[in-house]
Amino acid sequence: MEINFTQDLLTGNDRIDDQHREWFSKLDNFWRAAKHGKANENVLNTLLFLQQYVKFHFADEESLQLEVGYPNYQAQKREHDRFINEIDDLIDTLQKKGAGFPVTVDTLNSMMEWVVKHIITMDKDLALFIKSKQGERSTSENKANMGNK
Repeated sequence: MEINFTQDLLTGNDRIDDQHREWFSKLDNFWRAAKHGKANENVLNTLLFLQQYVKFHFADEESLQLEVGYPNYQAQKREHDRFINEIDDLIDTLQKKGAGFPVTVDTLNSMMEWVVKHIITMDKDLALFIKSKQGERSTSENKANMGNK
């Protein structure tokens, strides 16, 4: 299994896409640690680091949503909170059961499924909204500049 950020996951917003690339890199590190039989601690440490990155990414994305007046902010926030809770549960499971290969694969599959679905359904919508807002501002600014001539 390879974990790659692919072109179909691009939202068109550099800020969001750069963070998604980093997120996929972290997921790939998590997979590599498990695949190469690293000690449970390495897999758990990678997941703990990923948990912190996810929280950073979601906070930044939510801040951006508030900044642009994104109408689906609450739905995004609920999904983000739900995913953070899932990661917390996964970490708890790994701490109790150990990071055996089957548990790790299940964990990774669950995370990947959520991340891809979230990017395609919610983050792309956010990026389109931001782009439309930027287009509105650009049009308004052009009209204002034309009026000043």
